[in-house]
Amino acid sequence: MIFVIFSLVTGWFFSGWPRIWPLGKLGVNTISIPPEIQEAQADTTTNSPNSNAGSGWTNPTNAYADGTNAATQTSGNGTNTYSGYGFNLTGNTISQVRVRTDAWSVSTSATVSKNPTANTDGTYPWTNPNQGYTSDGSYATAVANRPTFRAAGTAAKGTTSVIPGLPSDMSANDVVILVASTINDGSLSITASGSISTWTAVPGSPVDDIDTTLEEKLYVWWGVYSSGSTGPTIGGSDHIAAQTIAYYNVNTASPIDVSAIGSEPTVDTSYDFATGLTSNYNHELPITVVTTGDDRNSTAQFGSWGNTSLGSVTERMDYCINTNNGGGFGMAEGTLINPGSVGTWTATLANAAVKTYISFVLRSTTPNNKYNQIYGTFGFTNTSETITKVEVGYEAYAGATGQLNLYSSTNGGSSWSSAHNTGNLGTSDPNSYTYIDITSDFSWTWTLLNDSNFKIKAESAWVSGTGITWSIDALVARVTYNSLANEQIRVAVSWDGGSSWSSNYDTNLSGSELTYWTDVTAATAWTSTKLNDSNFRVSVSSVTVGDTSTVNLDWLPVEVTYTAIVYSVTVEPTSVNYGVMPINDTKASGIITATVGDAATKLNIKGADATYTEGGKCGDGVCTWTLSATQGEDQYVHAFTKNTGLASGGILGSNPATQWVALTKISDENILAASVVANGSQDFKLDMRTPSAAGGETELGKSYSTDVTIVASAP
Repeated sequence: MIFVIFSLVTGWFFSGWPRIWPLGKLGVNTISIPPEIQEAQADTTTNSPNSNAGSGWTNPTNAYADGTNAATQTSGNGTNTYSGYGFNLTGNTISQVRVRTDAWSVSTSATVSKNPTANTDGTYPWTNPNQGYTSDGSYATAVANRPTFRAAGTAAKGTTSVIPGLPSDMSANDVVILVASTINDGSLSITASGSISTWTAVPGSPVDDIDTTLEEKLYVWWGVYSSGSTGPTIGGSDHIAAQTIAYYNVNTASPIDVSAIGSEPTVDTSYDFATGLTSNYNHELPITVVTTGDDRNSTAQFGSWGNTSLGSVTERMDYCINTNNGGGFGMAEGTLINPGSVGTWTATLANAAVKTYISFVLRSTTPNNKYNQIYGTFGFTNTSETITKVEVGYEAYAGATGQLNLYSSTNGGSSWSSAHNTGNLGTSDPNSYTYIDITSDFSWTWTLLNDSNFKIKAESAWVSGTGITWSIDALVARVTYNSLANEQIRVAVSWDGGSSWSSNYDTNLSGSELTYWTDVTAATAWTSTKLNDSNFRVSVSSVTVGDTSTVNLDWLPVEVTYTAIVYSVTVEPTSVNYGVMPINDTKASGIITATVGDAATKLNIKGADATYTEGGKCGDGVCTWTLSATQGEDQYVHAFTKNTGLASGGILGSNPATQWVALTKISDENILAASVVANGSQDFKLDMRTPSAAGGETELGKSYSTDVTIVASAP
């Protein structure tokens, strides 16, 4: 009799590095996993591309490896697709995929130009100022005007009260001059204003400088017309001569620039008044009024008016009466384009007389023709970039020698920079901007340029000439700054050769080279096939944030974290005791269950020689039965089957599903299960067939043992 005991040995194969750890021999009733394989260890590999396609980047091959050179592009310029990463990870579980970009953007000089979108009136506003926003052939305009004669009213005479008529065809805001005279020691007053609500004496009026009965006392008032046709009522104590005259393009708030009075006690036929006046503004209208004591009804007392300092000297009044030893007055005007001396008035009288007189200068609607309009709401929204230059541009023209003065404000118009003069404008629309550098006006920040603070004032500037019209088609503010190095690098990945792509992954860059990792694990269920060179692609581009700048890409590797698949198996029971068996006998085991781990697994089974060890026995102390496909002398058969109802013994076959199949010592020759599902199991039985005859390796009555090994591997 022979005692035959064997233990089962399980084996684990790991993808890429198969190993078998045998169990102990007799008496081993548990299976333990060696410490180094109790948990599969993750590993990473980082590979670089070796191919690319596309034209978005300059020198795209510089991104193949980490180095001093880089692929470059102007942000937003296009895409290149990189491939050829060489991943060969068959049989591994992919747990993470990350794209690395070693990249940075370069701060560059950039400009932003903004047109105004709102305006407010200055002291003397332009016409259609909103036409000065953008270049569209529509114009904000200003016209160089000067006080201009409208009409004279009907003169009136009387002794105690007169009502001179108002000029006809007047318009609102015409300025009306009222002239009246009376006896030298008399007095006049306006007892009813008529259609002019307020009458104001011209500085120096009344004029009564000569203590002689031949003198005529002179009164001059001004008022602003609104509507109506009723002349003023003038009351006095002796004779009264009165007349009105109207002018337009006159400053209605303060029409008189300067004035002077004088008199001549000499009775003669000449009028000569050196005014000593100097005007303060351009395009003004000097006027003189002179009285005469000539006692007769006449409209031809004055003639040959002159003033060498003025142009276009013209008589506007000549009215004398004979009521109560009467008298009268004459008026003349002349043009004064440039500020300067009013000069000396002269005239010839038809009849000799003493004279009192006044000269005053009417201001134009816009003194010095300085129309001004304030433009704002340019819409600058930048916040952090360093400003290097600020300019204001204009598209404008004017007749003759018109110019513009441009001012900037950074406190909403509370205060202004000094004027920036354009010089003489052209005489037609240039259809382009001319820029003036205003950087030195302030220490510019984006806060100073916001819509609450930043304003531009456009002011017409007159040099010489008449009838000038200024036209502004557009204004613009242009800011030059160093753009922030804050562009974005954009990557996407494909797992099917470029047919499908992940969403875009955008990463903010800085001004120095940094390493950025983009985790694309969630883009797809990654497998080794999706990562091979036929399928895996990385597209890379850049995104402009604010202003375009240069983006540099030094390296574009990809890191893959993977875990080798563990194929494992446990066996229950872990040993079988066949008990006492005679020579040439058979005995089957009970059902044995092999359970696999977390992956679908192929199971192979192999046997081994049976041995009995005792010193001095069998020559070397080890008695060995040889495992074979047939029984013989010191030669035994160990068979297996998956047919758990099969009885011991019988013919050996090749199909373990229905037959007993002899084990060999090579696992690949005996397949227990081609594939067992994850965490599934396979039942089987073993059949021991002792040698048919005892030879020199057989010690009867002794216990022989052997191993059966279950090998787990990839299905």
